[in-house]
Amino acid sequence: MMRCILRTWLSWGVVAGFGAFVAAVAFAGEPAQSPAQEGVEAAPFVDWSHVKQAHRIVEQWVAAGSVDWGQAQQQVWVSGVQGVRVTLRWLGVTLGVGDATIEPAGAGPSSRDTPLAAQPGSSGGGASGRAEGDAAALGKPVDLVQLAARAAADAIAAAGQSYLERSKGALDEQQKSPLSVPAGADGHLDLAQLGSRLLVDVQVARSFERVTVPASAGPGAIYAQFVPGFHGLRMTRLQEPGVGDTAWMWPGSALAANTQPRSQLIQLLVKLGYDVNNLREVGRGRLVSLERFEVIHVVRVAADQQPQVLVRGNRLIPLGGLDGGAVDELAGRIAAFLCKRAGGDGRMAGTYQPSSDTYDPPVAPVQDVALAVYALARRDAYWSRRGRSGADATAEAQTLRRVAMYLVSGMLDPTVPLQGDPQIAADAVTLMALVESPALLELKGERDQLASRLLSLWQEDGWFRSGAGPQARRVSRPTQSLVVAALAGLAERMRDAELARKVERSEAVLWQGVETGGLVGLVPWVAMTESHLARLGGLGAPDAQPTRSQRWDRLGALAEVLRQRQIVAAPQAGPADMVGGFDLTPQPGAAVPSADWQSARVLAFLALALRQEGLRQERDSVQWLLDCGLTARFVAQLTFDPYSCYYVRSPADVLGGVRTALWDNRVSIGPSAMSLLAITELQETLESLGNMDRLVGQAGELQHAP
Repeated sequence: MMRCILRTWLSWGVVAGFGAFVAAVAFAGEPAQSPAQEGVEAAPFVDWSHVKQAHRIVEQWVAAGSVDWGQAQQQVWVSGVQGVRVTLRWLGVTLGVGDATIEPAGAGPSSRDTPLAAQPGSSGGGASGRAEGDAAALGKPVDLVQLAARAAADAIAAAGQSYLERSKGALDEQQKSPLSVPAGADGHLDLAQLGSRLLVDVQVARSFERVTVPASAGPGAIYAQFVPGFHGLRMTRLQEPGVGDTAWMWPGSALAANTQPRSQLIQLLVKLGYDVNNLREVGRGRLVSLERFEVIHVVRVAADQQPQVLVRGNRLIPLGGLDGGAVDELAGRIAAFLCKRAGGDGRMAGTYQPSSDTYDPPVAPVQDVALAVYALARRDAYWSRRGRSGADATAEAQTLRRVAMYLVSGMLDPTVPLQGDPQIAADAVTLMALVESPALLELKGERDQLASRLLSLWQEDGWFRSGAGPQARRVSRPTQSLVVAALAGLAERMRDAELARKVERSEAVLWQGVETGGLVGLVPWVAMTESHLARLGGLGAPDAQPTRSQRWDRLGALAEVLRQRQIVAAPQAGPADMVGGFDLTPQPGAAVPSADWQSARVLAFLALALRQEGLRQERDSVQWLLDCGLTARFVAQLTFDPYSCYYVRSPADVLGGVRTALWDNRVSIGPSAMSLLAITELQETLESLGNMDRLVGQAGELQHAP
C-alpha cells in the first residue's frame, strides 16, 4: 500500500533519465549550433550539452597530460559565458586548478591583452588566465573550447607540480593512498601516467547579476541575496568607473572547501586587499561591487559513470515525491550510516569534516548518541511489527544493543551525578529507546533505573529540576519536553496511573505561557506526549490546564503555521533543491529562502500528528500527506550519495549521512538520527492510515492537477 501512494511523488534512483530532466528544468537551452551553419553571432545560450562537450575534450587533454592546442581549434561558440574553472582531483584531493575568465577591458594589472581566440600556450602558466575584449565582456559569443583550453592548461601544470610535491610521502595524512608515479630524469612528471585517473571537474560561469542591499539594511542582509553553493561570486574593486581588480568565488569549489557564506565574502575582500572590517560595505556600492552568477557544473563522479550535471554539488532530485521503495532505501542508508559510526565499545564518532578528512570533535556528544539510539530503536520497533529479518536487521539490532548498553552503563554509574540539561535530556531519550525497542528487552532493569533517576527530579508543581529540592533550577522547556515524552511512553507501556498523573501535570505546565510559535523548538516531543496521553485515556489528570483538547487545537494551529512555511516550488533566485524544506526563520526582503536539517524535526511532528484523529478532522489529509512526502524528498537531497562525493576523500565516512545544510557538508550524528526518526514516523503514518486505495486516487489526482 505504502509503495502505491508514494509512487506519484518521486522517482529518484533512475540516473539514465536525469540528463533529460536537467535539460527540461534546470539548464534549458538548445544543443550546440555549428558556426558554419548559424554564424558566430547566432551562437546559442550556453547549456549543459555544451559544457559536457567541453568536459569530454578536457578529459582527453588531462589523460594525455597536456592540452592539444590543435584539438583546441575545435570551436563551440556560445553566449552567456563569463568564465571556466577546471579542477583536477585525486581521491578527493585537489591537485590542480585553472581559471579562464572574461573581464572588462582594463580590469587590473594582472590581465593580459590577448584576443579570445588564444594562440597555443597563451595561458602563460599562471593561476588564472583572463581574456579581455569588450564584445566578450558584454556577453557576446565566445569559444567555450578556447576558454576550457586555457583553464585546463593551468590546471594540468598545477597538478603536475602538486603531484611531485606530494609524491615524497603519501597523498593524505593517513597514508591511505601512496603515490607511485615517478618523475622523469629531469624532475618533471609525465602527467599522462596519472591523467586518466584524475577526476575532471568543470564549472562554466553564466551571466552576472548585481547584488545590492539598501543602505539602511542590517549587516546580515547581504547573505539573503545569494544562494551559497549555487551562486558563484565576483567582487570588483571600485577604483574608478570601469576599472578595478576582480576576485572570484566558484560555487563548486566553495562547497568542496566548505567555505561558509561569511568566509566567502571575507576571502574575496582579502584578495582585493581589504580586511574583515570592510565586510559591511559589501553590496552597498561604495568600496566594492558584488555580482552573483550561476554555473553549469559537470563532473564524472566515477570512471564507470557518465559525466553528471550537478546542482549545488548534488544530483538534483526531481520534484514529484519519494515512492515507497525510495523511502525504505533512504531510511536504510541513513541507518547504515549511523551503524558505521558506532565503534566496538559502543561510542560513536563525532562530526566528520569531508573537506579535511577529519573528525572534529572525534566523539559524538552523549545527547546525539542517545538520539541515534532512539532513532534505531524506533526503526527496530516499526520493522519488528512487520516481521522484518535478514542480515541488515540483525546488524542494526546488534549495533543498537551495543550503543545502548554503552550509554546506560555510563548513565547509571553511581559516581556520576545526574545534572545539567544535556545529560538529563540524554537520559530521557535513552529511556524512550528502552521503552520502544524489542531488541532492548533485556535492559528492563536499566530502563526502570533510568526512570527512577528522572522521577527523582520531579516536583509537585510539575517541573523537573536539575537537582534535588524545590530550590534547584528548572530544566529548560526543550529538556522538559523530552523527559515528559519519555515518561509518557513508559506510563502507557506500564498502564501506571500515578506516573500518568505526574506526566499530565508536567505536560500542562510545559504548555502554560507558551505561544504557538514558541512550540516549534519542542516538536515532535510534545506531539509524542499528547499521543501517549490520548492512549492512556482517563489514567491522567482530567483537570489539567490547558486541557488536552485545547492542546490538540494548538498543535493543529502549529501544524498549519509550519505548513505555510514549507518551500513548495523552486525560488526565483535559486535551485529547486530546497523544495520540501521549511524556511523556519524567513528574513524580510530575502531573495532566497533557507532550509536545513531542522526540517526533519518538522517532518517528524507532521507525520506523527497526521496519525491523530483529532488533528486530521476538517483538514486535507491527502495534501498534508503530500507535504510530508516533499519533506522526505528534501531529506534525501541533504543525504550524501555517490554523486555528492566528487571532492570527498573518504566516501565511506559520508555516504548515507545527512548534511547540516545544502551549503554545509559537515556530517554529524544528530541531524542523521533526527532524519531517520522522521522518515520512520512517515512510514508508520502511511501504514496506519485507513482506506489507502481512496488516498492513492486522491493523491494521484492532486499531483497531476493543472
